[in-house]
Amino acid sequence: PYWESVTMPESKSFTFKKLIWSGLNSHYAVTLFENLKALDPHTPILIHQMGKVGSNTVYRSLKVSGIRRPIFHTHFLTEAGIAVCEADIAEVRATASTSSSYASRLRRGTVHRHVIASKAVRRRLMRHPSESCLIISLVRDPVARAISEFFELVWFRHPEVVLEDGNVRADVVTALSRDFNWVLTSVNEAFSWFDREIKPIFGLDVFEHCFDADQGIGEIHHGRVSLLIVQLEQLSVNIDRIAQFVGTKHPLRLLTANE
Repeated sequence: PYWESVTMPESKSFTFKKLIWSGLNSHYAVTLFENLKALDPHTPILIHQMGKVGSNTVYRSLKVSGIRRPIFHTHFLTEAGIAVCEADIAEVRATASTSSSYASRLRRGTVHRHVIASKAVRRRLMRHPSESCLIISLVRDPVARAISEFFELVWFRHPEVVLEDGNVRADVVTALSRDFNWVLTSVNEAFSWFDREIKPIFGLDVFEHCFDADQGIGEIHHGRVSLLIVQLEQLSVNIDRIAQFVGTKHPLRLLTANE
């Protein structure tokens, strides 16, 4: 792919226009350009968490806040995680012919953009292992997350319950009950995500630290990494803590986004 053949520039003179001229399409070019912001002297912010847990909301809210830090948005940083994501995308893309939101995002390249961003961030972390980083990870009721993911992919896993207009038939609950083992797998993946995507990359075991369940937030400092874990269900009441964590004096405004 184009991304693997691109050499990361050492100077900010590598402009957005040059990225376009290099033959990349606009989605790839925009993503690469955003990741070049890591050359900025400010400590980067990484929105790194599982999908279907409000990461787009946090990412969009921070992007429009005027924060003078590079901001990245990823779900996977390990080689294994990125490989699984690429395989899933390839499988889903082969049947992405319905009007579902996920299929639409595949056609626009929005989903694939996550993979490119993940590769870019991983490469930078490997090249600059001592660079400080602020990480924000949202968590969510694992059953609610699994059901949300099920309905996003129901057109792919159970096309028999999807109408021509992309809506789901009322008897979708039957499909959900038939696919209960998949839901359980999704729940288990939620419990293991931090061990798979935080611990091996940053050397941080979140389960060794306390989390204030009543407040729905926890802050961990480990070497070069500062990690803020926020419960999605209490995101709005902790927005000021997020602003404090990223170092902005301006109030943040949540821009709700569906993943």
